Amino acid sequence: MEDYPDVGVSAQRVAAVVVTRNRLTLLKRLLDCLSRQTRPLDALIVVDVNSNDGTTEFLRSCSKPILPVFLDYNAGGAGGFNAGMAKAHADGFDWLWAMDDDGFPADDALERILERLDETDARWINSMVVESENPNRLAWVLPYQGGFSDDLKTLRSLGPIVEGASPFNATLIHRSVIDAVGLPCKDLFIWGDELEYKRRAESHGFRTVSVTDSIFHHPAPPRGSVTSVPLKSFRKYYYKVRNCEATATADGQVTFNYPMARAEARNFVRTLLKDSVKVPFQNLLKIIIVLRGLRAARRNSTKPFKL
Repeated sequence: MEDYPDVGVSAQRVAAVVVTRNRLTLLKRLLDCLSRQTRPLDALIVVDVNSNDGTTEFLRSCSKPILPVFLDYNAGGAGGFNAGMAKAHADGFDWLWAMDDDGFPADDALERILERLDETDARWINSMVVESENPNRLAWVLPYQGGFSDDLKTLRSLGPIVEGASPFNATLIHRSVIDAVGLPCKDLFIWGDELEYKRRAESHGFRTVSVTDSIFHHPAPPRGSVTSVPLKSFRKYYYKVRNCEATATADGQVTFNYPMARAEARNFVRTLLKDSVKVPFQNLLKIIIVLRGLRAARRNSTKPFKL
């Protein structure tokens, strides 16, 4: 990296870190939005997690500022962010802006965050993650008056910066966080890796906040019963159970919280048994997946899911 003058935190170098796998159409939409940022990015690191839908060929054809990283196996979102953040840190960027490929920022999202850096000591700063279909509602709740709220207007009434963040959805992270706590734990694969990393940062004294006028659009998370989740997608719940409240160290050693995993599994099994008369065979397989996740937590196993 070239040297540059120290003219304040908002002028420091920012690299976006995007993780993608087999969602080329969504990736192109995101890259278009990132190219229109009113505060241009200094680099755009895109981690291709072993795609087979043309993403790899597309990224090989791209020029700067896109810097592709290719993984030769499916390392999940956790492995993708581990690799992308490692590159951003090694390349000397001051801030990295982490996001998945299924969301997209408003054109001024990065500028709005950087405008607030001098007003906070936080080194983990999020955009407000709103539902793509309803931009007045947050995809995930944030703290509000001792409870939580998903109403954007309500949270904006608290001021330009609020406590809490929805990690890896337009999350601006300073390199000092990586210096202190290491990288996201790649062995978590998916579902829980971002929350574990947020908890790890907070345990080292880093505040996690969101800027209320910086917007990142994201599909609404699934809110239906686990019985409505297609069986082909249910393997993710293996990781949801296993990774529940997991803890990792700076060098990637992970410990799974078996009591929390057991509570998570109990809730899923209870619901699946209650509705087993509707789709008995599929629900039986889903219960097996949940129990496999619980067993992995008990054995502190980082092995990927295999049925």
